Amino acid sequence: MNPERVREEVEKILRDELRWQGTVPDGGLDVHFDSLQRMSLVVAIEDHFHICFEPEDEESIRDFDDLLRSIVEKTGEQA
Repeated sequence: MNPERVREEVEKILRDELRWQGTVPDGGLDVHFDSLQRMSLVVAIEDHFHICFEPEDEESIRDFDDLLRSIVEKTGEQA
């Protein structure tokens, strides 16, 4: 799965799991999602991509682009 496909899949997860409407959020994830929404998003992404985020991964993910980079790295894709 290429990085563009990862982005499409995460956008679908946002819509399906968090009922997100509109474009992908800009800025920090914590600005757009409360802690429960963020946890739901992480769990859905882990399940979908068969990956596991470690606490240090979660600390480095500040925005949507960081999240995508981390998924791409964990799935072995090249950014």
